[in-house]
Amino acid sequence: MSSFHTLNSSEYARWLNCRMTLASGDLLLLIEDAVYGLEMIQAELPMGVQLYCLHADVQSRGLESRCPQSQVIDYNEWVKLCCDYQRHISW
Repeated sequence: MSSFHTLNSSEYARWLNCRMTLASGDLLLLIEDAVYGLEMIQAELPMGVQLYCLHADVQSRGLESRCPQSQVIDYNEWVKLCCDYQRHISW
């Protein structure tokens, strides 16, 4: 069963804990300060895991140029993803 993960911190230890549980078919949404770690997370993301960032958090931190538009979602899309996945894990 695929899981929907949200990561809200740029702390490396928290990312490591999250990464250990990610499996192919899972989705990871970076919110709040986790968007600061986007480049590192992209480099270490397990194969088959989709990665997204929350637009409001990317924009408020001035990181629009570092996050491909195809990976940015808004609050409505976040709610839809929550409905699409049975399991939601917050980090």
